[in-house]
Amino acid sequence: MATKTYPLWRPGNPQLRIFLPDFYMKLVKPERTLPPHIVQFEVDIRMSDTDVKNYLTKIYDVPVVDVRTVVKQGQYFRHPLGHELREPYKRVAFVTLEKNAKFSFPNLFPAIAQQEKKREETQFNDMMEQAKVQRQRHWDRAGAPTWFSA
Repeated sequence: MATKTYPLWRPGNPQLRIFLPDFYMKLVKPERTLPPHIVQFEVDIRMSDTDVKNYLTKIYDVPVVDVRTVVKQGQYFRHPLGHELREPYKRVAFVTLEKNAKFSFPNLFPAIAQQEKKREETQFNDMMEQAKVQRQRHWDRAGAPTWFSA
């Protein structure tokens, strides 16, 4: 229950705290195709253009030329209980890198994973086809359980 409390920092004493930024940045795949030297991020709504540029240059050492941000309004949707809700606003940052720098979105699903997914889909489709044939064969016992057959 007790948490460790650090004494106040005074000049000459070692600093025991690490301050991390309150902001977040999320790499987003763009809806439209962008030039290879422009990258799209979803950033914290409180971040300004300078914050985004400093974040990328100081922490990740990325050569940033220009940053432009856009605030996107959250969409409205109806809650199952009947009242309307709105998603929170989002800030999207378009970061321009140097001309010779090229960024390509990372391949999150390599070929091996795609082959495995395809194999599972074919297995699932085969099982569904077998179940369909079974239902057609026993059409007269539609609601009866499987153990209740002769």
